[in-house]
Amino acid sequence: MTIQHLIRLELKKTPFWKYTLLSALAIVLGIFFLLASITDSSDTVHDFNNAFQSAEMIFACIFIVFFAVLNGELVISEYNNRTILLMFTYPVDKKKMIAAKLIVITLFIVLSLAVGYTCCGLFLVGIDRKFNLLADTFSAAVLRYFIVRSVTTIVVFCCLGLWTFAAGMLRKSVTVTIVSSMLFYLVKTVGHCLWQRAAGESGRGACGSYDHGSVFMVYFQEEDYGAGVRLPVDGWSRAI
Repeated sequence: MTIQHLIRLELKKTPFWKYTLLSALAIVLGIFFLLASITDSSDTVHDFNNAFQSAEMIFACIFIVFFAVLNGELVISEYNNRTILLMFTYPVDKKKMIAAKLIVITLFIVLSLAVGYTCCGLFLVGIDRKFNLLADTFSAAVLRYFIVRSVTTIVVFCCLGLWTFAAGMLRKSVTVTIVSSMLFYLVKTVGHCLWQRAAGESGRGACGSYDHGSVFMVYFQEEDYGAGVRLPVDGWSRAI
């Protein structure tokens, strides 16, 4: 039996209508947090770039946990309930069977993130045109930046999501799978912050400060450099 056939079987037996509703709820929740981020009462100047970065980290945080939940419910729980043992009695390669499940889960998360980022982008463009909340204007350069960042984030966090499966399989535990997703997200975020400091991109700000509207995003707080020129570098800034 080919892996394509196994994927079709997984698509038929998995209740994706339930997960689609949860995905839609997660997208709405992400947009709510994003709106809170760009309408906060701080002195931070919001533009499309940092708004997209906030959206990127918010959706990544939500969906890496969602990825872990799907891993736990569709794969790990079958070991706990012993239903996987019945499946292993079929004349099918066990590795192909597990791979088919992971491919289905990964494709669902990729599609959900793509839809989420698209909805988020349309929301930002629409609300900026209506209420002029952002400092700059939407352009082709901003669109290219958003597409590249979205694709990169989807790839990185889907890889982290697969690592949550590996962590959960070590103990055959759904709880370990979900907790590991939060730890992977935290390590990735803090690691990115430390890498930016080591690369000399940190200027004079304080790494680790949080934007008041979003507890999900660690970023570099820009400061006033007077006559210095501030260059945005991946959401951070440096002075010349």
